[in-house]
Amino acid sequence: MIKSAFPRTRCRTGTHIYIVIIRIFNSAYNLASSTIDRICKIHNILNHQGNGKMYFQTLETYQNKETNIQLLIFEYYPKTDFKKMMEENFDEYYLKAVPSFIIEGLNCLQQLKNKQVCHHDICLENIHFQYDWKEEKADFKLLNFTFATCLDLEIPNTNEKYSHKVSIETRHNYMQAGDNDQDYYLYDLWDFGIAAFSIINFDENDQKSLIKELSQNPKTIQWIPMFKNLHQKYQDLCFIINKLFALIFNGRESIEYVISEFTNFLVDHKDIKCANYFSNLLYQKCVSVI
Repeated sequence: MIKSAFPRTRCRTGTHIYIVIIRIFNSAYNLASSTIDRICKIHNILNHQGNGKMYFQTLETYQNKETNIQLLIFEYYPKTDFKKMMEENFDEYYLKAVPSFIIEGLNCLQQLKNKQVCHHDICLENIHFQYDWKEEKADFKLLNFTFATCLDLEIPNTNEKYSHKVSIETRHNYMQAGDNDQDYYLYDLWDFGIAAFSIINFDENDQKSLIKELSQNPKTIQWIPMFKNLHQKYQDLCFIINKLFALIFNGRESIEYVISEFTNFLVDHKDIKCANYFSNLLYQKCVSVI
């Protein structure tokens, strides 16, 4: 388990619940770039102040009360059977979904930054990878991860307050690995995208230590148990994830470098067609986003 580097709570008044959930659907064709706009419509923006926070009216929970966003979670919300979709439309999905997913994520991040939305107390709590105990080797299929925060809430119609821990887990039952080991990274990237976008930092200084730890070496925060003899492909994937973290979190690597590294990873695993498609698409659509 990864300990939070943040204070347990940071609610200013203790009177409102501080959660907004943005759902990213598991079909490439449903990853609309208007994600933020949809959330804004649902919650009806009341006010936007210059201190980097947005205020919403949370209609389904607190009628006519403003809610200060302290936590921003991207939840993986399935609309279809992911495994079945992969089996039926693998070639098309393979070439389009992963690049589209990353592009939509980057667009979403850019919208958030433009709107000066930030969040605070979220921490990455558990990351589980599949491990073959008989063979004593790690399979780099990402099974599950959890984000958690602690909220100060007020009991309605009283002056009493209580601390409530909120955890969001990935729904990984439909994220079964393909028959071909070469295809595993596709599933990992999908989950990695959710993880990266969920713990993105905008301008909060107190997250720097966690960001540094994530971006420098994922193994230091237990991406996997520290077993020996990890096969090379997993190490390659960790390297790529590392570079993506570095790009997303603190801009230490250029997007051109990250795209180049990821393209090389695909080429090394004989995915020439996907590598060319992925590289060209990202260069065209993402360079202007970062």
